Amino acid sequence: MRCKRRWALLCLMLSAAATAGCASLPGLTRLMPGGTAKSNQTLDAQLSMARLSERHGDAHTAERIYQAVLTKQPQNQLALHRLGVLAAKTGENEQAAKHFDAAAQLGPPSAELLNDIGFNLFVMGRLQEAEAAFRQAIAADPQNRSARNNLGLVLGETRRYDESLAEFRRGGKGEAEAQANLAYAQTQAGDVTGAQSSYHRALTLDKELKPAAEALVQLAPQRQANRDGAFPSEIKTLPELAREGRTSSLFDSVIERDRAAGRANADHPS
Repeated sequence: MRCKRRWALLCLMLSAAATAGCASLPGLTRLMPGGTAKSNQTLDAQLSMARLSERHGDAHTAERIYQAVLTKQPQNQLALHRLGVLAAKTGENEQAAKHFDAAAQLGPPSAELLNDIGFNLFVMGRLQEAEAAFRQAIAADPQNRSARNNLGLVLGETRRYDESLAEFRRGGKGEAEAQANLAYAQTQAGDVTGAQSSYHRALTLDKELKPAAEALVQLAPQRQANRDGAFPSEIKTLPELAREGRTSSLFDSVIERDRAAGRANADHPS
């Protein structure tokens, strides 16, 4: 459940499949008029169509296209990377790790690939390895906001709150958002009291930060349950609230990553 919830973000495009079996992609013949395009141009067109399919939520078509690309070019790093993202988003994290590792072996990994490797490790609970991957992603691209936010999440879950907040500040859009992200990380770490304090700070800075207010309300019964020694009721996370339309678009949780757009451009996720 933890893996699927976190990837439901989240959180990782245009391509057409090989000419065989592409009846569902009417634009393919227009991309390759007369079948005379060079091989690399054909692969680029396929990868472009796959990425577009991801953006439109058609993971099945995207996966089929990436597999077709790998049939022609087994060492295509992008296709392997994206297959890893698709697998991770469905909770198949071990399979995702295989795709990511294979992609990383094919050349210097991009910050986006390292970030996605780290996030997959994170949802698998391999926090130390995830932290190392996020730091590598930041070293490759210090402006990668997604990697910084994800690193902040790992640091927060391991209760290194000062370091966590510093990364959220570097990866976010202001102090209120950084405090709310820290609160989310504290919630994941089981620090309900700390999370409530951070959410209060966020709302003091920005009273319109609706997700923080929603999350604060959600935390109240959990804190009471902890006091009573009872089993806490399920507390909904920011991404879950967002999916229900109960949060504004002003603030996105650090794990609500637009994977379809590749978080290199959006963050920042992946």
